[in-house]
Amino acid sequence: MKKESIFTAGYTADSDKIIQLLNEARAREIIAYLEYKYFEIIMDGRMMEDMQELMKEHAAQELGHAERAGFRVNQLLGEPINALSDIEKIGKKFNYAFKPLKNYTDMLKDLLEKERVAIEGYRNLVKLCAFDDPITRKIAEDALNDEEHHADEIYNLLKGSCASG
Repeated sequence: MKKESIFTAGYTADSDKIIQLLNEARAREIIAYLEYKYFEIIMDGRMMEDMQELMKEHAAQELGHAERAGFRVNQLLGEPINALSDIEKIGKKFNYAFKPLKNYTDMLKDLLEKERVAIEGYRNLVKLCAFDDPITRKIAEDALNDEEHHADEIYNLLKGSCASG
């Protein structure tokens, strides 16, 4: 029995490419979630509570992005990425591997670089969807907004960290 589809005759987007980009985003978001949670747990020293709260907030948002990407992949009749080996493979493709860093400045630099990769990924997804898949485009635009906000927060923390240290 063929699975019912959300596609209509007017759907002209490249759903296979969109599924690929959504799964890449999902993998990056899962890695980001794990890294933010790790940093939240090991954070100590100056501004510990504020930093833990920020890490917790970003982790929750990254997990939400991963969930929305997975649900959309399923709606598009794709298979949401879930195997750890596949997530790790995509992470390596984007130099987006989890790094168990301990130094505050190194953590922030790593997180900023990962946010920049995520921003680029979501921009590519927005461009691909254009007017052909407004639902996926909206999901990508919302995530892009969050990622740019995360990058801005981290950049400002890093600027302050470098200025004081």
